[in-house]
Amino acid sequence: MRKFFTSLLSYDNSIEVVGTAPDPLVALEMLIDLKPDVMTLDLHMPKMDGLTFLEEIMAKNPIPTIIVSSYAKDNSDNALRALSLGALDIFPKQVLSPGMDVEPIARAFIAKIKAAALAVMKNQILKIQVIKQEPIQKLPTKLKIKIIAIAASTGGTEALKVILSRLPPNIPGILIVQHMSAEFLISFAKSLSKFCQFELKLAENNDAIFPGRALLAPGDKHMELVRNQNEYVVRLKEGPLIHGVRPSANPLFSSVARNVGKNALGIILTGMGSDGATGMLEMKKAGGFNIAQDENTSVIFGMPKVAIATGGIDVVLPLHNIADRIVEECLKIEINNDI
Repeated sequence: MRKFFTSLLSYDNSIEVVGTAPDPLVALEMLIDLKPDVMTLDLHMPKMDGLTFLEEIMAKNPIPTIIVSSYAKDNSDNALRALSLGALDIFPKQVLSPGMDVEPIARAFIAKIKAAALAVMKNQILKIQVIKQEPIQKLPTKLKIKIIAIAASTGGTEALKVILSRLPPNIPGILIVQHMSAEFLISFAKSLSKFCQFELKLAENNDAIFPGRALLAPGDKHMELVRNQNEYVVRLKEGPLIHGVRPSANPLFSSVARNVGKNALGIILTGMGSDGATGMLEMKKAGGFNIAQDENTSVIFGMPKVAIATGGIDVVLPLHNIADRIVEECLKIEINNDI
C-alpha cells in the first residue's frame, strides 16, 4: 500500500515523497530528520496505533496530516476521531482490480496532499480549543432568517462542530455541504449530531427543511433547495463535478438565492479552492446575508478568500464569533415573511 500511494503521487512532478515508514516508531525518527510538508497516516499499524501516534505528533510538532483509511465502520469512526485530534482530511484505501484506471484516484489524492500543504496547523489546534463554548438557548418563533446554508472543506469538520454546538434547538433549517468521501459522511453525520441541540442527519431526497433540523449533503450528489407548496425540501441530483467536487456548494447556494432570497443566511468556512463563491454572490444579490470565516482561524483560507474577492460576503468573522452572529441575524424580526 505504501508503494501504491507513492506511485499515485508520482503523477505530479511537484510532489516529492521523501520517505515511507512501516510503523510509527520509524516515522517519528523520519519526521525529525526529513521535516516533510505533509504526512499521510494509516490508523492500523504495528507497535503503536495511528490515533495514539497522531495525538503525540499534534501535541509536540503538528504536521498537516491526511488519514488513509478503509470504509469499515470502526475505521470510519477512528478516522473521524483523527480529525478531532488535528488531522485535516481522510482519503479512502483503494480496492484495486486488474485494468483499473488509477489516474482519477491519483488526481484526488494529489489534490488532498496539495491542500494539506497549504494548511496552517496552529489554526487547526485553535479550533479544537474553542469548541468549549456554551450553547445558545432557544430563539423566539418569528425570525427574519428562514434558511441557513453552510459550505466547508479542508478543516471544516471541526469548524462545523464549533459553530453547530453553539446553536439553539429551534435554529432555522440548516443545509450543509462538507467536502468528504460519501462513505465517511455517513459516520460524520452521526458524529456531528452528538454535538447539536437539534436534529442533524444525512439528507435524503425530498427531506423537509424546518427549524430544529440540519441536513448534511450526502457524498457524490449535489443538494438543492426547492419550494414545495408551504414548505422547503431538498432535492439530490447526480451531475458532473463542480470545481472538482460533488457535492458542490454552488448549486445549494444558487437554489437558496432563488427560493429564499432575503430570508437566507449563507456561511463559507475553511477550505481549499473556490467552491461556493459564485453561489454566495447570487445569495447576496437576492438580499441574503453572508458570513465568511476569517483567515486567522481558517486552516486553509481558500474558499472564504475567493468568496470575499468575488463580492458575495457581508462580514468576515473569526470562527468562534460565527454562531453568535447567526443568532443576531436570525433575531432581526421581519413581518410578512414567506414560508
